[in-house]
Amino acid sequence: MTSTRRIYELSLLDEEIADKEAALAEIERRLEDEDALNRARELTQAHESGLSDLQRQQREADALISDIRSRLGPLEKKAYSGAVTNPRELEALEYETKMLKGRLDKAEDSSLLLMESVEKTEQTVGEDRRGLATLEEQREEEVHKLSNDKDKLESEVSKISARRQETASSLDVAVMRLYESLRSSRGGVAVATIERGMCQGCRISLPSGAIQKARAGRDVVQCASCGKILFTT
Repeated sequence: MTSTRRIYELSLLDEEIADKEAALAEIERRLEDEDALNRARELTQAHESGLSDLQRQQREADALISDIRSRLGPLEKKAYSGAVTNPRELEALEYETKMLKGRLDKAEDSSLLLMESVEKTEQTVGEDRRGLATLEEQREEEVHKLSNDKDKLESEVSKISARRQETASSLDVAVMRLYESLRSSRGGVAVATIERGMCQGCRISLPSGAIQKARAGRDVVQCASCGKILFTT
């Protein structure tokens, strides 16, 4: 196998490793990304907190109604029993009864509105909890799949890296130094193929002599324009 072909195969292995490492990075990102689940949890908690507050207000309203009724009953009985004959005392009883009835009407209206709000919020919380449960189940399945995919990719990268090490060790030290330098300065790509007489790294036409030397594969030939190592099948 010529030196140039080994360099080309090394570049293919590096490209494959880079692709799989990019896929691994995406898997890691998705494993860490729980934004949707956290938003659903926060929304559910907010609605649950709102429901608790409404239920507290409902209890307070009911307690107020009960208190007003406990005071109103004896007053009405006293006012209309005929036991009070003093006009001024009777007038005071009727006035107090009227005031309590007004407060009772307002308290009952408020309680009714709170009951409706509680009912609607209970429905919302129920929907939130069902939606959250679905999201958590889907997330568990996603994490399981992603973890399996990660293990598989890591195994593949390990095998390819071993092949890469074997290929790299068969190359001259100076050639490897040039290859790694080009990878570093050319965005990770050190080799360019020749197609239709052009370097596919920079799309520049190549001299026939350079093409012939690259085809022979005995010596490393670089593109005069982009500097990448040339390879032709």
